[in-house]
Amino acid sequence: MSNPSCRKIEALEVLFCLYMALAVLSSSAFAGIVLDPIGQNDWDRNANPGGFQVTFGISPNALPPAENVLNTFSIGLMIVPDFAQNGTVRIQSVSIPTNSVFGTYSDLRFSGTATQVVTGDNQLVATANGEVPGNTLLTAPRNLFTARFNSPNNDAVGGFKIFAVPTLSTYFTETNFDGEKFLNAPEGSAPVLLGSFNITAVPEPSTLWLVAAVGFCSIHRLAKANQRKRQPFPSVA
Repeated sequence: MSNPSCRKIEALEVLFCLYMALAVLSSSAFAGIVLDPIGQNDWDRNANPGGFQVTFGISPNALPPAENVLNTFSIGLMIVPDFAQNGTVRIQSVSIPTNSVFGTYSDLRFSGTATQVVTGDNQLVATANGEVPGNTLLTAPRNLFTARFNSPNNDAVGGFKIFAVPTLSTYFTETNFDGEKFLNAPEGSAPVLLGSFNITAVPEPSTLWLVAAVGFCSIHRLAKANQRKRQPFPSVA
């Protein structure tokens, strides 16, 4: 006959195993996709007057079957100058980079001004076996899109921060047609810092010569004015 205390221990062990199994299953509810940071990006406006490119990427947080097969996405981006800086930086164009989770056939576009929204759609219907042609399961960090930035008013100088706007950032997968929020940009959160821009713009040599010439003329005119002031009045006989 088995010992009652042993049966109690066995029952507790079973309950503990069930609890751990439930914990593992519940953790899968947090599976999803993360927007990768882009770090600091430098742009010399004189060396590259046409703008500069930045590639945005995503990473999987977990790997449930087909959950991370990305079909469409929408990412809101906001660029803000640092304190005491000025100027405007905007997206000029978007494209599909190499190693992208989307194929070159995908529809990629952007809209907006102060806050710009980049959207992507693979435009393909899932096949009978449930796979999207050219759009593989996201099992490792992958590129998503490349954006070319410029300064439409040619006035951007100094530091800028770029943020993802959670209310405008959503993605859809093969198994979720209602939309999901990126894990690091959840609903209701403040704009999420993705990276920064450091923009320099040294005046062209011709501009420097013009400034020097104007300065020389101003100094020369001031010297002549002072000389006239120092001349004595003619004596009266």
